[in-house]
Amino acid sequence: MKKRFFRALLGSQLVTASATQPPPPGAHSKPGAGAPPSRPTPPPPPAKSSPVRSAGTRRFLDRWLWQLPLVLGLAAAACVALTFLAQQSSRAVADSAAPALVDMQGLLASVAEANAAATSAHLSVRAGGVEDRASRGLYEAAVDRALAETVSTAATGVGLDGLDGVGASVADYQAGIESARLANLNGLGQADALLIDALSSVETEVEPAVRSLTTAGQMQIDDRNDEGTVFLVAALAVAALALLIMFWMQRGLAYRTRRILNRYLLAASVAVVAIIALLGWSMYARDAVLTDAVAGGYDSVNTIGELQSDAFALQSSMSLLLLDEGQAAQRQSEITSLIERVDGGVAGVDARADSSREGAAAEALSTRWLRYRETVLAITGAQQRGDTSAAVGLLQGQALTDFNGFNTAIDSSLSDNRTQFLDGVSAARRVVDILPWVVLALGVVAALLAVAGIQQRRQDYR
Repeated sequence: MKKRFFRALLGSQLVTASATQPPPPGAHSKPGAGAPPSRPTPPPPPAKSSPVRSAGTRRFLDRWLWQLPLVLGLAAAACVALTFLAQQSSRAVADSAAPALVDMQGLLASVAEANAAATSAHLSVRAGGVEDRASRGLYEAAVDRALAETVSTAATGVGLDGLDGVGASVADYQAGIESARLANLNGLGQADALLIDALSSVETEVEPAVRSLTTAGQMQIDDRNDEGTVFLVAALAVAALALLIMFWMQRGLAYRTRRILNRYLLAASVAVVAIIALLGWSMYARDAVLTDAVAGGYDSVNTIGELQSDAFALQSSMSLLLLDEGQAAQRQSEITSLIERVDGGVAGVDARADSSREGAAAEALSTRWLRYRETVLAITGAQQRGDTSAAVGLLQGQALTDFNGFNTAIDSSLSDNRTQFLDGVSAARRVVDILPWVVLALGVVAALLAVAGIQQRRQDYR
């Protein structure tokens, strides 16, 4: 009884347990129907170079393949044209304006010698009835030299207004001297008056015309130099703009291709940078050489030119002192003032000497001036004592010799400084002489390298 009871209880528990368990996999279903569904695989991330982006990059490269060389070519052409203009400005200074200024200074020296010699020849006739041939020869040589310097100035092609007027003034001066000489040889009473008028025409016509022409020449040199600087600055600006365009294009290319370095485009950029550096150096070197030429050469030429003008005025005043005794007191005062001015001018030349050669020339100038100064004081002293014959004798002889020696020393100092000035101007011209051709060569190289660099990237997107 008990055994049947426990079997019945165990059997009911087994039935209950089997009823509550889930059916095994695959039970009551077709084969394979119970497998869980597989999850969908996520799509792969888009490639870095999608077909759309590749097409855009190809168009970008195709466009810049002709645009960048065009930009570089136009920039190179503009830089070459501007450097040619700067070159022409420098050549105009070196070949025309600067030599014209030098010739104008030489013209004044020649007229000063002619004036002194003409006065000496005139007084020799008045004192002894016979013209001193040596003085007459000195006059003819000096006036011929003055006329030749006028012609050489015109031959430079400088094109300064008033150049014809200077030549005409020198010709009028020569005609006045010849009229006074003819009257003097024939014993006419107006001979002295004619000579005084001729001598005065130098101070009232020739010298002011030369000074005006010299000032115009200086302004022309300054204008030409400034013009050349403007052209070089404009070329620098064009080259810098081309370089910026190149950098902007390379930045866009690097963004699209994810490649930062392209050796051909980098080399093209270096070529443009070389153009900028060359233009900058040329502008600096040219300005530095011109500044040194003006400060070390032409400023000294101006100082010595003023000294020469004062010495010329001193010799003329001594001539007028003996020719026009009615104005003796005024002439004596002028001579005293001019002696002081020449003293200061000689000291200024010595102070400006910046080389051993210029120092030696300044020392010779000082020695010549002291000799001439003593003779001038002897003439004025004789005139004040009433010893006119002694004063005339000194003016005809020792004064003429000393004045010509002093004038030669002045011209020697002028020559040294003229050479320094002209050499400096020529050096400034040489700085830009080959500049256009170098810029052209670098521009062509930059354009070819740019084409090679872009073509290299286009091969990657065919």
